[in-house]
Amino acid sequence: MHSKSLAMTVGVEAALGNPLNYLDNAIKKYGDIKTFFSKYKNPVGIELEIENVPTSCRRALTEEGLYWKWVEDHSLKVNGAEFVSCPLSGQNIDYAIYEVSKYLDNAAELLQYSVRTSTHVHMNVSFMNFDEFCSLIALSAYLEPLLYTMCEDHRKGNPYCYPLTLMSPTDVMMFHDELKYCGINTAPVRRQLTVEYRQLHGTNNWKLLRRWIQVLCKIYYFAKTTPNKEVFGSLHEVIRSKNHENLVKRILGATAVLFPNLTMCNDNLLWVLAYMEHTENM
Repeated sequence: MHSKSLAMTVGVEAALGNPLNYLDNAIKKYGDIKTFFSKYKNPVGIELEIENVPTSCRRALTEEGLYWKWVEDHSLKVNGAEFVSCPLSGQNIDYAIYEVSKYLDNAAELLQYSVRTSTHVHMNVSFMNFDEFCSLIALSAYLEPLLYTMCEDHRKGNPYCYPLTLMSPTDVMMFHDELKYCGINTAPVRRQLTVEYRQLHGTNNWKLLRRWIQVLCKIYYFAKTTPNKEVFGSLHEVIRSKNHENLVKRILGATAVLFPNLTMCNDNLLWVLAYMEHTENM
């Protein structure tokens, strides 16, 4: 396998902002809030698609807020808007979610979250080496059936967030633009060294959004801190035994309680096996 950095492997230099410089201002603006992401230092980016957003709401969040801007998204209808965060890490994730909830909840009766809307999370992978990245994709594919259980039913069959396992392992590792509507989209790796998780529906359930990001962060950190040989060995053991409990708990910790039916992980095991064989031969 390969210990060379992913950035060197794909020939991309990530352009990351430093979100930590917003934290003091956020504490001054919003005071002390309950935080959940203090230990999660790897940057993420959040994109929220919403319809029927008043112009005043867009402007207020962009002009008065610290973390967000809005962009037009022509796939949305009825005054649709996409709110895009700056790169976020640690407690900035908590404050960014608090900030967007503060502004959007003021217009909650107007905002619409139709089947056209969704929530995207970009996970920064610029600090990973190639082996760690391969672990991340293998684990994400393995847990993909569980991830979809956190989403509304229409997301799994949605052509704008189809399962990763509909693509070949070769295409996934070539970072083709055709992947842009994949639920686990690796196409941005070639442009900005992020993996985009697109499965979650559009929502103003901020507890769900925090939980979603927490699950993705746990997958990232397990891939980042566990040797690739150990990750692949654990997956091979699961493929042999069909016993998922130990590995899922190691990856997700206490959060594993969200997923009582682990047998659905069997759905993707053949794809995971093919992916591991492909990357081991790269």
